[in-house]
Amino acid sequence: MNGILDLVLAHTYTRVDALRRLRILKQLLEGRLFGLDQQPELIPQDSVWLNQLDTKIYNFFNRQNLYSLIDEVEKFIKQVLTLTIYLPFELPDTELIALGEYLRKDYGKNFLVEIKFDSNLIGGCSLIWKSILKDYSLKKRMEDSREVILGNLKQSLKK
Repeated sequence: MNGILDLVLAHTYTRVDALRRLRILKQLLEGRLFGLDQQPELIPQDSVWLNQLDTKIYNFFNRQNLYSLIDEVEKFIKQVLTLTIYLPFELPDTELIALGEYLRKDYGKNFLVEIKFDSNLIGGCSLIWKSILKDYSLKKRMEDSREVILGNLKQSLKK
């Protein structure tokens, strides 16, 4: 299963992408193994992923083990601890890839992230790891320093 997982997660950095790509792989394998005529709908990023996918992955599967192996990989992906990153903007795909590759250097090849958009953040980001929220946004720093900021404003208005 580790070989399959490594191949599925190659060039895949988010849990959502990993699960979607596993479904795509399942559909392709059903077509190959059972002669089903179905072509998964692909977004451009998934087409690139499929073109980069090592063809050795198809050797792991046969009619008897297809569904059990896919279920095993899906279960593992759902259990992987995921770093959730909230940003005040949409992260372009090129930046997601760079971030994913950077994080995997430190945390291993099966490290996954989830990028979420939060329009309430002002600059910076918020992170959730192991159910612990760390807010590194400018908004949070301003809230934490509210009394100091108000005090400074009041002093400057008195002058």
